[in-house]
Amino acid sequence: MNKKDVTIIFSDLEGTILRESDGDFSSEQFQTLIKKIDEFISIYSTELRFVILSPIEVKYMIPITEKIQEEFDKFNSKHGRSFSIDLAVCFKEEDVDIDRLPKYILPMLDGIFKGKEHAVTYYIDTIQRNYNVKNTLYFGNGRNDIESMKYLREKFAPNAFIICPKNSRTVLRNNPNYITGDGPDLTGINSGLSGLIEKIKKAVPGEDDEQRWLEKISLGRLMRFLFI
Repeated sequence: MNKKDVTIIFSDLEGTILRESDGDFSSEQFQTLIKKIDEFISIYSTELRFVILSPIEVKYMIPITEKIQEEFDKFNSKHGRSFSIDLAVCFKEEDVDIDRLPKYILPMLDGIFKGKEHAVTYYIDTIQRNYNVKNTLYFGNGRNDIESMKYLREKFAPNAFIICPKNSRTVLRNNPNYITGDGPDLTGINSGLSGLIEKIKKAVPGEDDEQRWLEKISLGRLMRFLFI
């Protein structure tokens, strides 16, 4: 069976998509994010899987993901795409009726959700049964993102891109293999993703067919170009 290529995006919520100041996000900024994601996956001709990771309770995850999905629907309606949240991992509350949750929400008991990396490895193992993982991106800003970032870099480098906003912890901002955007929260993620896309496009000057040169380029050469 020929597996389809997929780009997987893992994203934290607090201080990444959501502002640290008030726990909300700008519709305009999120539309910019989707537009940049669309541009990225178009370069590689892949499908998209968008996964949210946050150790918050289900009752908080539901309204946030509903609002995010509304933004995807708005973009889809305008641009003829079919983007959606593929999975949203959060903590399980004891009185939650699993059958009444949105299908994409995966609540995990505290004892099972040992860290975001557990959810990431679970998802990767599942998706690889039917898809070829072409690229992974991780948006995050905190210490509880570190192990997931390390896992993706070890498993998929050089096709694992870590993007952090300016309000990220120092250990992330100082990592030479990670991209730090110019701005906090979602503004920084958009900035970092825009910079990554521009560097990828410029990695081989003079080529008109981006897909052709992306297939031909040495992965080592691309990573040296991106992170010098």
